[in-house]
This record gives sequence, structure tokens and C-alpha cells, in this order.
Amino acid sequence: MVKQNPNEASVRVAMLEDADAIARIYNHYVTKTVVTFEEEAISSSEIRQRIQKVQSSLIWYVAELIRSEEHTS
Repeated sequence: MVKQNPNEASVRVAMLEDADAIARIYNHYVTKTVVTFEEEAISSSEIRQRIQKVQSSLIWYVAELIRSEEHTS
């Protein structure tokens, strides 16, 4: 059996359903650091709107951890 690295990730195009997770991750940096230009947390509906707005001309990517059966138990 091949052991999979528990930190492996795949990159894919973002979907509107990703907005909640994106907002949670992004808002950590908004509220705890100075690395964004945002001053207040962003709602998941705002993230959905941003994804929709750029998808006609740009690609919004997300990275997702790959969890094997061995690492999820």
C-alpha cells in the first residue's frame, strides 16, 4: 500500500459553495493580521459575490487537503 502524505492538496476552480470556507479562512487574516486591505470581516455572501464577479474573466482557485482513509481515522 502506498502511504499518502497527510498534507497533500489539490487545486481546483472555486465554486460558490466554497464561500463559507473561504470567508472563514480569509477573515482570520482580516481580523488577526495586517496582510489584507480589509478592515472588517467579510460575509460569505460577499465572498460569493466576489467569486461570481471575477469568474467571467478570471479563475478563482482553491486548494483542498486530500484526506486518505488512513489519515481520517
